[in-house]
Amino acid sequence: MGSGLSVAGNLAALLNADVCWRCQACMAACPLVGVLPHYAGPKRLGPDLWRLQQASSDLRQKAAMGPDLDLCLGCRRCDVACPAGVEPARLIALNRLSFSHRHHKSTAVRDWLLGHPTWLGRLGTTFSRVANPLLGQASTRALLHHVAGISGERRLPPFAPVRFSKLYPATSPLEVAGKGSPAEKHAVEQSVERPAGQGEGEPAGQPVARVLFFPGCQVEYYEPDLGERVVAALRSLGVEVAVDEPSCCGLPAIANAWPAVARRQAERNVERLAAWIEQGFDVVLASSSCGLTIRTDYTGLGLVREELAEKARLVAEHVFDLGEYLLQLERRISRATGRRVRVVPKPEGEIGSETLAYHTPCHTVARGEGRPWLELLRRLPGMRVLDLQAGCCGIAGTYGLKREKYSVSREVGEGLRSALVAAGTPPVATECETCRLQIRDLVPGATVAHPLVLLGRLRWEERAGDPAGGE
Repeated sequence: MGSGLSVAGNLAALLNADVCWRCQACMAACPLVGVLPHYAGPKRLGPDLWRLQQASSDLRQKAAMGPDLDLCLGCRRCDVACPAGVEPARLIALNRLSFSHRHHKSTAVRDWLLGHPTWLGRLGTTFSRVANPLLGQASTRALLHHVAGISGERRLPPFAPVRFSKLYPATSPLEVAGKGSPAEKHAVEQSVERPAGQGEGEPAGQPVARVLFFPGCQVEYYEPDLGERVVAALRSLGVEVAVDEPSCCGLPAIANAWPAVARRQAERNVERLAAWIEQGFDVVLASSSCGLTIRTDYTGLGLVREELAEKARLVAEHVFDLGEYLLQLERRISRATGRRVRVVPKPEGEIGSETLAYHTPCHTVARGEGRPWLELLRRLPGMRVLDLQAGCCGIAGTYGLKREKYSVSREVGEGLRSALVAAGTPPVATECETCRLQIRDLVPGATVAHPLVLLGRLRWEERAGDPAGGE
């Protein structure tokens, strides 16, 4: 199976691998190395194995490292740690996708389901009244554990009774541009969310920005209420919001080694998102992992054809996590108006504590754009926000759902569990959906939410200071 990269892409990856100094910084940063002493680690599985794959046809040497490729968490902490700019996690993903990968017979169906979350989500939401009670039963979990390979100890998230796309039907960029029929234009007026109110001083009827919300699998099938909050928050700030059609970013297919599926999803998303961006929209997501995948993996893993590479780069430049986008919008409006404005939260109801903990997802760290949600949470009036800085939670998307990896996932997350318990188990905010799932598993009874849920309603506030960002 080929890597999917062009000749130029293969050369770039090989050159990236050859820059490796063998300094072991990636090994020190890897959460698995301290938990699994036999684990080969990011240096051997990344740059070393990539060079071997390109230079040798000896399948025995490659096969010896094959099982360890499946142990990688994909947290990308090795990428952040490398002083030479090598991306071991990217090279590991390339090795996994290009390796002659064979799914084990006993877990192939499970890996297929986990790599196709839209199929699982549609089925689960359609039969949520039956599926959710069944998932809560010990007998069902035992069956999943012994037959399907899904850990019976993992508490799975309930499916939503109504999909987000039923609440906010998608539209197309051509319709927004006014190229549709009169009937289609009327549908656009109903489906594209217009700002309910403008920021102070903004011209009436003129949005401060135009955004396409990419809901992803989590919002579509599990947390439609979070999607509603995203749309409402952006509208309250004077942003015009259109909602994208239900689609997977492709990360589950990448993580579970289904390269053909990942390529189809990537190319479909690039074509569609680029059309929106060409109409003046930015793309906003509520998931740190989805955003990172679209931004870096479509081109970095060779998931799109050469003729789509330029569009993929355009998309990467216009994809934002919601928190990142809110802070960027602050700066943009402040420069444009000559006034210092910022987003101010107004909590809805009582949080139930004067202390709040924030967990930074690994993929937020890997994105390299700071920690915008921590900054926004610290604007909550009278709230003490603890920055846990406790490392990887260990779940790594679908990784921690698997029977053979559940205990490893728990061991990696022990540092986070200890930090939360030492802090008195305050409410926790984190923008990663699977981090939230893991925290509930590590600390039963813990209150965990997306930061936007705790921030509540958002509004603009004018402040004294330099419009460019100074106080």
